Amino acid sequence: MIEDGWETLARPNDGEYTTSVLNELHESDIAFFATGSRWFGTDKPGSDIDLFVDESEPNLYTFLEERGFAALPQRVYNDKVCDHVWQNLDANIHVQIVSDIDVKYIANRAMMACPKSWIRHGSSRGDARKIWNLLYEAIQITIEHGR
Repeated sequence: MIEDGWETLARPNDGEYTTSVLNELHESDIAFFATGSRWFGTDKPGSDIDLFVDESEPNLYTFLEERGFAALPQRVYNDKVCDHVWQNLDANIHVQIVSDIDVKYIANRAMMACPKSWIRHGSSRGDARKIWNLLYEAIQITIEHGR
């Protein structure tokens, strides 16, 4: 199930295959969460669909493989909790596999409060990564100290 942001993901020009894969993700028992430009409202025509999921979800990798996803060989995001990314090229969907779902979830929600110009594609993308990593640090410290 796509827990947060399901309604922000689909676009009329996505195509039947993309819509089908997205629906399968949404109807599964695995908890996926929306992120990326579509979630933040900064997407452009043709922008990919970004999701994240807890690495400990049962049968996650088999589920993704059966739906045409494959692990990217390199680290795509300079992100403290995203261990690796699986991609379905034909559907234009990325799934970030994260090691700390709570930190990622809170940071994802906090990022929504940032001005769109901070997270927009282009020249500010490096700044967006810095903001993500600052949020992760602050959230991890807060959780570790029970505050």
